[in-house]
Amino acid sequence: MRTRYRLRLPLPNPPSEPAFPQPNPPEVPAFQPATLQDQAALGELMLDAYKGTVDYEGESLEEAREEVLRLMQGAYGTFLGEHSRLAWEEGSLVSAALVTLFEGRPLLAFSMTRARCKRRGLARSLITASALSLQAAGHLGLDLWVTDANTPAVTLYRAMGFEPV
Repeated sequence: MRTRYRLRLPLPNPPSEPAFPQPNPPEVPAFQPATLQDQAALGELMLDAYKGTVDYEGESLEEAREEVLRLMQGAYGTFLGEHSRLAWEEGSLVSAALVTLFEGRPLLAFSMTRARCKRRGLARSLITASALSLQAAGHLGLDLWVTDANTPAVTLYRAMGFEPV
């Protein structure tokens, strides 16, 4: 049985730089907000990122694309594409941080990075960019849910300053 728990990253108000640790950002093109037009690429990224991990439950590409569409249509609260961030390399979506407004609070609904691109700091940089965007808009925190057995994600989130709620 997998256990999930909620973490929260406090965002100081008024904003101060840096809001949390950000060592050595990776060399990537400028991050972009997410839009409905990115749904197919996000589905492909989701399948690649989660396949073979503790969070993979045998989903197909079509199911991954449907999950992204559900997110964008409000299944996890109002989709905040303007605060979500995508990283593209050579025309391929390599990492994403997707944010919603869930129960009145910003929620990092999905953070995903292509298997071949992991351990390069992309997730950290995208989450940081999303958090700074939320902070500039006056939000005081960013929540997420994580599977306790997902050790790489838990380690990253704790190192970024996320705390148990």
